[in-house]
Amino acid sequence: MTFQFGLSGCDASYSTAAVTLGGTSVTSDVSGFSPVIASTGTATNVGIGIIGGTSVGTFPAGPLPVGTLSATAPLTGTTSKAGTLYLRAQIVPLTQATAVVAGTVVGIATATFTYA
Repeated sequence: MTFQFGLSGCDASYSTAAVTLGGTSVTSDVSGFSPVIASTGTATNVGIGIIGGTSVGTFPAGPLPVGTLSATAPLTGTTSKAGTLYLRAQIVPLTQATAVVAGTVVGIATATFTYA
């Protein structure tokens, strides 16, 4: 699922923005995704992996482990700048060799923005 952060009213001295997602995380053995957002739902052996490590454009790309700064998005405007960071969330197994049990997947993350 693709989601976005719309940024507006940013200081004119900044030209880019990025985000770091934090919160409760768990380890996954899927290459590039560890750690992932922990799920508190009923499904087992899953977490929520985020995409946006190499691109945060309309089609985000690259794994983005929890606690890692995303790729940057441009901020445009003259006196007040704006931009959009697109990320994608996907269900990621915690242990690939173990079966996933179907159910709900629920997670909470905090977003911290970095401007440059």
